[in-house]
Amino acid sequence: MKQRIESFFDFKLHNTSFKNEIVGGVTTFFTLAYVIILNPKILSAAGIPFDAAMAASVYSAVIGTLIMAFYAKKPFAIAPFVGENAFISYTICNTLGYSWQTALGAIFISGIILLLLTVTGVREKIAYAIPVPMKISFAAGIGLFLTFVGLRDIGIIKPDAVSFVSIAAPNDLGIVLGIIGIIATTVMLIKRVPGAMLISIIGLLLAGLITGKVQVPETFLSLPPSIAETLFKVDIAGALSFEFLPIFLTLFITVFVDTIGTLSALAVKIGMVDSDGNLKDINKPLLADAITTSLSALMGSVTNGVYIESATGYQAGARTGFASVITAVLFFLTLFFVPIVQIIPPFAYGAALVMVGFFMFSAISGLKLEDITESFPVFAVLFTMVFTLNIGMGMAAGFTVYPLLKTLTGRFTEVKLGMWILMVLSVVFFIFYPY
Repeated sequence: MKQRIESFFDFKLHNTSFKNEIVGGVTTFFTLAYVIILNPKILSAAGIPFDAAMAASVYSAVIGTLIMAFYAKKPFAIAPFVGENAFISYTICNTLGYSWQTALGAIFISGIILLLLTVTGVREKIAYAIPVPMKISFAAGIGLFLTFVGLRDIGIIKPDAVSFVSIAAPNDLGIVLGIIGIIATTVMLIKRVPGAMLISIIGLLLAGLITGKVQVPETFLSLPPSIAETLFKVDIAGALSFEFLPIFLTLFITVFVDTIGTLSALAVKIGMVDSDGNLKDINKPLLADAITTSLSALMGSVTNGVYIESATGYQAGARTGFASVITAVLFFLTLFFVPIVQIIPPFAYGAALVMVGFFMFSAISGLKLEDITESFPVFAVLFTMVFTLNIGMGMAAGFTVYPLLKTLTGRFTEVKLGMWILMVLSVVFFIFYPY
């Protein structure tokens, strides 16, 4: 069995081992564990039952990550996008007044369209048309985004009425532990300690339990929640109605841009690209997220895609799809150990997110800033993504500014057809976005 696994996932080709793959898969899971709780909490604001939303999120993550493992054979985890969750709950449902069933109907249709575009090779061609500077900017921008989220989760930064955000006083134990976690993880990474991220998360969890900052759960086991309340509850007719069209277009474009941009950014950062900066066999992971998105909507969750936190697993040693198998198994087991997952404190995964942010931002070293037609679009991606706290908005800004500057400076022939398509989609996104 061991030899068959090594052969199937090409351990020798990727110079990896069971230890590296297991540590990498576990690390990715712990970094992503917050999704299991955060995702249903956000969706419950739209009226979706919490338990059903949580179970649907876990099932979709398991299915998507296993497809990634056995079909794409990549060490990437697929899970519901938190950003899309917030957009659906707070904007589409709460602000605009549409039902969550209609929103899930739109997600289902989007997944089917993505599936068709992937099977026909259209998504692959568009993904390959994205210039390397844009892909690097996505990695760096997402890095800054994750750093902000991590610092916020720890409590190091807080909202401010005047400057919008400010630093918090280090008078809370969680903040102190989070800072210690960041420093300790950095030292471990410098010393090349295997599984530094995982050690940090577990160490901070134990520190929280010892100091009383984290409460020991009353029970460690639980039965898997039912998805009966959300299963097949999609309102396709409502999603296809004329009045919902602007919302559907905005949602679809966000899904389209986010999935391609995040995957490209991750591939560039961890070095899984060819000489042209493209991920080999990108159609396979794209097909995985398209299938999962449609199935997720039918179960009661939202858009699924490759998570940038997969970089933590890669940093810990993951190189093949076997690491994704480990991550998927752990996702499934959480259905029986929800009380344990629930006590992982924000300062534990927040510290990990800050380190992932640093890891992603370091991709900026590959940029050449002399050509302003390429460096300014990168700058536009960075400041838009960070200052709006919207990854899709930042990517859309880059897709719009890049072709525009190339055209205005007489260099439009350098822009590939796929980028023009992305520009048109991004302009439509900006027009119909419910600001």
